[in-house]
Amino acid sequence: MNTRTSRSWAIVGVVGKSKSDDPTLLADAKAVGEAIAIDGQAILTGGHHQWREESVKHYALLGAYKEAKNRCVRLIGVLPKNISTRLNPAFEIFKMHTNDNPQDNVRWLYVHTQLENKDRDAITGRVADVLIALAGEKGTSREIAAALIAGRPIVFFKSLLSLRNGVVAELENQNPNVKFSQQPLEATCAKEAVSMALRAIEHGTSSQRLNGCYPSKNAEFEAALRTMEFPPYVPAIRSK
Repeated sequence: MNTRTSRSWAIVGVVGKSKSDDPTLLADAKAVGEAIAIDGQAILTGGHHQWREESVKHYALLGAYKEAKNRCVRLIGVLPKNISTRLNPAFEIFKMHTNDNPQDNVRWLYVHTQLENKDRDAITGRVADVLIALAGEKGTSREIAAALIAGRPIVFFKSLLSLRNGVVAELENQNPNVKFSQQPLEATCAKEAVSMALRAIEHGTSSQRLNGCYPSKNAEFEAALRTMEFPPYVPAIRSK
C-alpha cells in the first residue's frame, strides 16, 4: 500500500444501512464514529452531519461530531445528489466543500458528487484507507466490493453473515478476479472494530484519488484533504 508522508491520520470509512429502525444498529454506528474521533482519525461516510436521517452514515458522523467538544475532529462525506441538493444551502454542481476555520474544532470535507447512490458507492469504497462495515443492503455491498478491488481492508462489525453473499455477488459483477477473503476481519464492539481497522493499515495510509470518476479533480481533492490538518500539528495518540 502506498504511503502518504503528508498525512498522519487515517481515513476510516463507515458503511451500512441508509434507512433503519434498529436502535442497536444506529447506536453501534454512533459508537464507531465516537471511537474514530477519539483516536484522532478522520471518519468518512456517504452522508453529511447536517442532514438528519435514520442511517448508519448519519449516526456515525453524529458520534464523531459530538466529540468536537473535547478534541479536534475530522469528517469526510462523499455525497450523492439526493443529499447535496436538499441541504441548506443546496449544492447543485460538483463541489468540494471544506471547513478550515482555525477557531473550530471540526474540519470537514464534503464531496458533492452529483451522482446517484449506485454510482457514488464506488467512490465511497475506494477513497477510504479502510472500511468498517455494519449491517447493510445492496449499496453497502457495492461499497465493500469497490474497497476490496482497490486493495482496502474491511472490518465487519456484527455484519459478516448478512453481507458476505452480497459482497461476493458484487465482486463477481465488478471484478471476478478479486475474491472474498477466507479470513475476514470481524469485530464485536465499536472500539475493537476501530482498533482492528487501524492495525490493518498500520504500515501507511493510501494515496487518495477519485479513482477515475473525476480525474480532473484529483489535485483539488488532495488539496482539500490538507485543509483538515490542525495547527499546530500534534500527533494523534492511539487509544488502546
